[in-house]
Formats: sequence, structure tokens, C-alpha cells
Amino acid sequence: ALIADGVETSRQVLAEQELDVFIWVSLLIEELTDFLWDNCPYLHEKNTKEELYKAVQLHVQYYTIVSLIDKNGICGVCRFNITNVDEAYIVDVAVRKDLRYKDILQRLLRMGLEIWTSIKQLRFYSQDNKREFVVPVNMVLKKEK
Repeated sequence: ALIADGVETSRQVLAEQELDVFIWVSLLIEELTDFLWDNCPYLHEKNTKEELYKAVQLHVQYYTIVSLIDKNGICGVCRFNITNVDEAYIVDVAVRKDLRYKDILQRLLRMGLEIWTSIKQLRFYSQDNKREFVVPVNMVLKKEK
């Protein structure tokens, strides 16, 4: 799936109530927004939750958001902007606390690169280091296990 296999709770609601696709996507967007809001405290400084919801909605529309799920819910989310034909800017990455340092970030980046195959480099701003980094895609791809 391009965005995610779905969020388990959304899938259950869909099966039980036979909701149409629009409602299911709205539930997915809401869960992705909640996950980012809860796991990226820096977002609170520059956005309201409603603004984040609208941004996530656009990322879903343009296939510039990827997520991983497991039986416990969302594992990680990555939003990126395509800045030109061969560069993507990583807007933010959130990984569930119990899964940090378990290659979730690597998997999210790979998912994005499978969608946008022309990307040659990734650009991101580190909240911890307060500086921007540029990483060639081959650095991400060569770490494959």
C-alpha cells in the first residue's frame, strides 16, 4: 500500500460498519495526525493540531507520507516534500517510543523512495542538533539488510 496497510482500529471500524472509503481515509488521517502530534513535541511550537491535520490531509493526497503499523498500532510516520525532481525534504519523522533504534526510520525512508524513485538525496533538519543535513539516497539504500 502506498500510505500504509491501514490502522488496525480504522480497519475494524470499516469492517464492522461498512464505512465508505472517504470516512476510512478521514479516520486514517486523524490517527496519523494524533500520532505525529503525540510524538513530535516541536510541532506544538509551530502548528495547531488542526493545521497539522490539514497538512497530513495534503500529504495523503500527494502520497508524501508513509507509515508502518503493527498489532499495537502505528509504529512510525514520515512526511516529506518533494522539493525538485531529485530531492526530498523530510518534514518530520516520528517513531513509537518502544520501537526507537529498531530501523523503523530506515524502513520509512525506503518506503518513500519506492514511491518517488527519482529522488537522489534527502534533506532534513535535526531538532536535536539544530542544523540541516543532506543524505545521498545511496547511503540509505546501501544499509539494506
